[in-house]
Amino acid sequence: LIHLALGEYPEVRITDHQPNASLLLRSATTGTAASIEIPDDLMNHPNLIELHLDIEAGDPVRAFKVGPDRIGHVIAKAETAEKSEELVAWIASQVKVHVAPVN
Repeated sequence: LIHLALGEYPEVRITDHQPNASLLLRSATTGTAASIEIPDDLMNHPNLIELHLDIEAGDPVRAFKVGPDRIGHVIAKAETAEKSEELVAWIASQVKVHVAPVN
């Protein structure tokens, strides 16, 4: 929807049935993103649809309370909804955002 609002037309592939899941990436603490680690091979996972970070190292990070506090999102697909949910949780666990607390 955001792409459409910006006048962009993303490719949409329609299938009969494709279980998928999404998960917001969140921080439990407020501070500064000291570093971000994403394993190189994670981005090549065949069932990863999208891994998007809203921040870069050095950006402020807020403890998650509402939607704008998010630090990114993951979208993935699998054979079932349950496997999709497990996959996005696993992918999210592989993304390491080290937050330095605010002094």
